[in-house]
Amino acid sequence: MPFLSGFNQRGNVISKLVLCLALFIWMFAPHASTAETFPTAIPKTKGELAVMIKAVLQKDAAFLKSFKVTASTASATMKIKNEDVTLVAFKRPGVSKVLLAIVPKSFKLTSFVPIPSGTPADGVSFSKIALVYVPKGAGKSGVSTSGLPAPLSHSFSGLGGKTDFKDGLNIFGEADFRSAGVVKKLLSTVGHSDMQLPLSGVFSADILRYDIKTASQKLKEEMFNGLNLKLPLPKLSIPGMPKMVTITDSHLAIVGSEVKGKRKIFAGVTGEMNVKLGNSTSKFNFGMFTGDKVELTAQSKGKTTLQWAHKFELSNLKFKATRKSGKWNVSIRRQIDCQVEAGRRHVYPVPRQ
Repeated sequence: MPFLSGFNQRGNVISKLVLCLALFIWMFAPHASTAETFPTAIPKTKGELAVMIKAVLQKDAAFLKSFKVTASTASATMKIKNEDVTLVAFKRPGVSKVLLAIVPKSFKLTSFVPIPSGTPADGVSFSKIALVYVPKGAGKSGVSTSGLPAPLSHSFSGLGGKTDFKDGLNIFGEADFRSAGVVKKLLSTVGHSDMQLPLSGVFSADILRYDIKTASQKLKEEMFNGLNLKLPLPKLSIPGMPKMVTITDSHLAIVGSEVKGKRKIFAGVTGEMNVKLGNSTSKFNFGMFTGDKVELTAQSKGKTTLQWAHKFELSNLKFKATRKSGKWNVSIRRQIDCQVEAGRRHVYPVPRQ
């Protein structure tokens, strides 16, 4: 019948359209995420390791050489950005997925990150570098660094036996600031004389995937803004700082950021400190950054109670110490509440210390 014939033809057309749509969705939809690609057991074949590498680099890893597998690792060599690197798949206690380490023979930061000249990063050199990729959702803090495979162990030697593995591309090793003038001056100011520091931090994985010479401006900005290095410092005693201040935890931070369309590197010593106020001790977060002015600023973390003529409760204290001619001028400012009698409250400024 003509009617049925037309109906069948329309049905065939609809079926073909549905099939084409399904194929389109399958071709362009994301298939396995990086987290799904990364196994929970060490790869046993060159092909399995190549799948992991391709998930990180987003390019074919067919040119692997010197493939080796043991009970605890799978390794190979290849070139990334014309640099010879060793790749090691390994496991860590408490981390669900296999991790992938990329160990270059040499590492120059400006070969991977588009850093302009004239920043605090000038003159910094790196050694013992290992880049460790952690798949999404597998990051963990306080992971033991004991028993790492030989190509990696020296990269973690200065981190005190434990470190944080964060989602994404982590960097571990050592940074040398002996030729980095502004950072060297900052470290000397806070009383630290060893200019070779253990390094940990996070990058965008794009630094491995793209050539910074040909990358788009947007991609360069993303790679630059992904720069976040953290270098732990031993317990500091800042020369000349009043005894009321005790540094309890500190590290050197180097961070990339876009400011009004310009790429800038910020370097500073940040951490925690205690400040003695009368008969109480208040905890502060502090920062001291590179620049012409030598200044430490800090913000209190909680409330402090003082007992003078009346009971005072202080919060949101702002601490500032400025160094001139080898001496520190310290001030603490904030409005405080003073309970003098039931139902009445008076506000006074914190006296200058």
